Amino acid sequence: MELKIKTPNRTYIVPEGRPVIVQWKAKNKSRQGIGMALGWLKRGDNPHCVTLVHSTFQTWDKLEQEYPASWTIWDSQILDIRIMKRETANA
Repeated sequence: MELKIKTPNRTYIVPEGRPVIVQWKAKNKSRQGIGMALGWLKRGDNPHCVTLVHSTFQTWDKLEQEYPASWTIWDSQILDIRIMKRETANA
């Protein structure tokens, strides 16, 4: 499934669940400025926003875990989206 994200400057077509780097204008009262995170995008609760889910990890023995963080980002606040490319090894 693909997400079509319309920003003031550009329209992005992003495969849902594909790793991306997103840059956006943050309007949080205590942390205003430019936010940037690596994760994947999914549809937001509102048609004009997306949810960025930050990457997580877990060790093989489950002793260490990091739970996901997520941000709701309005389409109009997105400055840039970079889709991560999959590299393949030449055999």
